[in-house]
Amino acid sequence: MVVSDIVRMSEDYPAPLPVYRMMTLLNGTRDTEQLRAAFDERFQQIFPEDLLEQLLQFLDQRLLLDNQRSRDALSELKRCFLGASVRASAHAGSSYCADPEGLLAELDGFFAGLPECGDVDLRGILAPHIDLRCGGQTSAYAFKALSAAPAFDRVVILGIGHYATTDNPYIVSRKAFETPLGQLQVDQPFVDLLHGRCGDSIFRDEFAHRSEHSIEFQVVFLQYIARQWQRLPMIVPILCGALHRHVHDRTSPSSDAGVVSFIDALSDAARELPGRTAFVAGVDFSHIGRKFGHERDADGTFRAEAEAHDRGLISRIEAGDVEGFWECVVADGNYHNICGYPAIYTLLKSLGGGRGSLLRYDATVEQQTASAVSYAAVSYSPPG
Repeated sequence: MVVSDIVRMSEDYPAPLPVYRMMTLLNGTRDTEQLRAAFDERFQQIFPEDLLEQLLQFLDQRLLLDNQRSRDALSELKRCFLGASVRASAHAGSSYCADPEGLLAELDGFFAGLPECGDVDLRGILAPHIDLRCGGQTSAYAFKALSAAPAFDRVVILGIGHYATTDNPYIVSRKAFETPLGQLQVDQPFVDLLHGRCGDSIFRDEFAHRSEHSIEFQVVFLQYIARQWQRLPMIVPILCGALHRHVHDRTSPSSDAGVVSFIDALSDAARELPGRTAFVAGVDFSHIGRKFGHERDADGTFRAEAEAHDRGLISRIEAGDVEGFWECVVADGNYHNICGYPAIYTLLKSLGGGRGSLLRYDATVEQQTASAVSYAAVSYSPPG
């Protein structure tokens, strides 16, 4: 088992199974004697006292315990991030190549042999946010379509706030995004308009952008295709919250004043500010198997069920049926763990109608955990 710190204060740690099991018991309510007793009771195995002391010291050194030392370190990390003007790459070297030439070669491979795209009146795309080593070619299908359109002045990137700690429906950042291919600057007048309409709340929990991958991966692909446009677009990076309350209550986000006001401001800014605006949603579809909370493996039968559900969602996306899409997500309480639904809903609402086209659908199966994640490339054009 690999233990990862989601805020990246420490490096990944490959934990032996007994150590990982002990870590699952560290909830802050037990002393060392109680921890060893709980371990023995749950796993029918003795955990040596000296090994537990070594483990706790190790975790403390790695800032993986919730104590004053780690809280101080996190506060300093937040202070540095919020004070910076650039959001540095968090995943270069792990999810994609950190060397610029190597990254360009990696991207060349994703785009090699893709069919030409004839639709030059594109308004937006859906592209995966799964690791590029899994979804890179599917992303290439989406960005190949986007590159066939005339150059855009700005691209609104809708990601998913996997690490958000508040119930904020949208989290905006003013920071330039940096990858090994350089920086993309933020369209500050666009953000000013969102800020003026929606207030300071759109910046609450901005720290969630630091480790988030769903926007960073889209920036990499944008930088790659911008060579065809011969100029770099500006970006508007927005993380979308999970909208759990609406999924639980099976209610539409259209009943949420905060969601409605933000989407209205987003649509108005795209329409009123000079220049061309595109929307990119970095999203995945089903997450199935025991790793994702199901009491069954992601075998062929379960994967077929998930694909049928995904394609039902995609058919509504293609039709521009945003409320039908939402109803399909919440009908079963989002049983298939569609993690991209808030960004898809926001994109469809912001564009206010149109027609979608499925370019590619795929899934990655993780055999060791009997789980699977699906994703798709979809282009979106005006009606007509």
